[in-house]
Amino acid sequence: MAPILTAEDVVRRIAAECAYVDERGGVGIRLKPAAAIVRRYGEQFRRPQRRKPVRGPPKAEPLL
Repeated sequence: MAPILTAEDVVRRIAAECAYVDERGGVGIRLKPAAAIVRRYGEQFRRPQRRKPVRGPPKAEPLL
């Protein structure tokens, strides 16, 4: 199980592990490793899905 990290910790980890500087001095992020990190830690930042209320059978209309 992945340790619990703050959003800031995840961003720092992506910057440390996935950033690079090319030969002209441009800075980039390798997307595949960054996406893997987000998938690993992203679940802890998502809201749990709301459950739909269970509907019972339709109520019968009164006779009068």
